[in-house]
Amino acid sequence: MMPFCCTPINQMQSLEFQRKKQKTLIAVRALAKLYPQAKVFLSHRNPWELLVATILSAQCTDAMVNKVTKKLFKKYRTFNGYLKADQKQFAQDIHSTGFYRQKTKHILAAAHLIQTKFHGRVPHTMDELLTLPGVGRKTANIVLQNAFGIVVGIPVDTHVRRLSRLLGLTRNTDPDKIEQDLIRLLPKKEWVLLSYRLIAYGREFCPSRAHDHSKCPLNSPPMASPYLDDKKGEIERGCVIQHPLYTIPSPHLTKKGTLKGQNSRTNKSSQVLPFTPHIFLIPPQSYLWESFHHHE
Repeated sequence: MMPFCCTPINQMQSLEFQRKKQKTLIAVRALAKLYPQAKVFLSHRNPWELLVATILSAQCTDAMVNKVTKKLFKKYRTFNGYLKADQKQFAQDIHSTGFYRQKTKHILAAAHLIQTKFHGRVPHTMDELLTLPGVGRKTANIVLQNAFGIVVGIPVDTHVRRLSRLLGLTRNTDPDKIEQDLIRLLPKKEWVLLSYRLIAYGREFCPSRAHDHSKCPLNSPPMASPYLDDKKGEIERGCVIQHPLYTIPSPHLTKKGTLKGQNSRTNKSSQVLPFTPHIFLIPPQSYLWESFHHHE
């Protein structure tokens, strides 16, 4: 076996990618058991209403959007209603969703563009949707998946962005880059439900506000066990889904969670170690080290 100090960087990166891919698939299976029937949370009756609701959901909770659209969709029953809408009145109709002036401009401008360029029908390709005001990849993915059954990517909203980083599935902060990271890690059949399951998980167990992460199912072995597949050995290995600071241990870590050659009291290394992406120190929790050490 090649000594750690001589291991090529690309080989270590490949190993790290395979470990992250394995961890991602385990997370997906656990989320599937928690939320087997996950779906988009925005109420709608047709592609246009889904597009409107998704634009309104920016910086706003889905619950508030559904509350607003319940009245909005009754008032504007057809697509033509939006073409005739008064901008000031429409802004008041969606006031509760926040950023209502900008959202009003986007929605009404999108309606006129769809009418003139797409013959009154919501386009069903990523490139065409991205030409509409207020539409980014997240919105386009949601509309394509839920209105047309077309899967070309993964919607990344604030919940997905936060939890993907928290679970160590990406180090990026840009939603488009996070989407590409997740696409590389997951088979296409998992793309559709991942976002909605992460959103549901964040709401129920792991919100953005400060809380005890040890009680989150994907981080705490006692709670995680029911959601992992014992037949595939995941329970035996322990909870593989840790937060970024607890990412997959390396065989070059000691049982105390420090790098070999590092003084556990001073946290100073007595040897120069090459750059190894995604290798972090882990807390001194023996089940983490022992389970991975045994697995490797």
